[in-house]
Amino acid sequence: MRPVEPMKPFSLTLILILLAAGCVNVERIRLQAGEGDAAAQYRLGRMYERGESVHRDFREAMKWYQRAADQGFPQAQNSLGWFYREGQGVEQDFGAALKWYRKAAEQGWPMAQLNLGWMYERGMGVEKDDAVAATWYRRAAERGLSEAQLDLGVMYWRGNGVEKDPVEAYKWLTLARQSPDNEMAVHRAVLALDQMEGSLSEAEKARGRALVEAFVPVPPGLPAPSGRIERNPGAE
Repeated sequence: MRPVEPMKPFSLTLILILLAAGCVNVERIRLQAGEGDAAAQYRLGRMYERGESVHRDFREAMKWYQRAADQGFPQAQNSLGWFYREGQGVEQDFGAALKWYRKAAEQGWPMAQLNLGWMYERGMGVEKDDAVAATWYRRAAERGLSEAQLDLGVMYWRGNGVEKDPVEAYKWLTLARQSPDNEMAVHRAVLALDQMEGSLSEAEKARGRALVEAFVPVPPGLPAPSGRIERNPGAE
């Protein structure tokens, strides 16, 4: 029986080629970013934030996010808001976080709408206002963002910022539970639905299921159909 030959190690030349290919890609993105391409600036910022093909550096990430955000790139504006909120690569500043979240949210970016609602619900950098929080949660929820659907469902269940409505709560929590890519939102939605299950009539559940079946997410780039949610009379 012929002996099995040991696997030959990768040649240094091949390793250098693979490494060079990665470097060329990073340098190409860096070149595009330096030329003012907002999408490349955002991508480079994400690479520095996550340490992808570059050394992780929050300050460098912040620099590129800022350049893209100044050009109106909503993803970068949202990321910049998070950096200010968490104090990553910059001194913590809730007011600046609110400013950048709002810029991205007003362009229809769902994560920024969720984050802006989160700030209002907790009174971070702004006076606490559950009604405004619910408005932004709803706009993100209508675009299919499961975390926003979850938060909006809880607000309808509790009557925070909106009139208490178990059918609407059931609708949004069920939609959040159906999320294919957010296990945390699914888990929390299941827990919330379990808690409210016994207090809903079969007729209310049927109405809620009908609303779920009729739900169609707002396509990216289009304004959400609903405006400000009416305030809960007791929230003033």
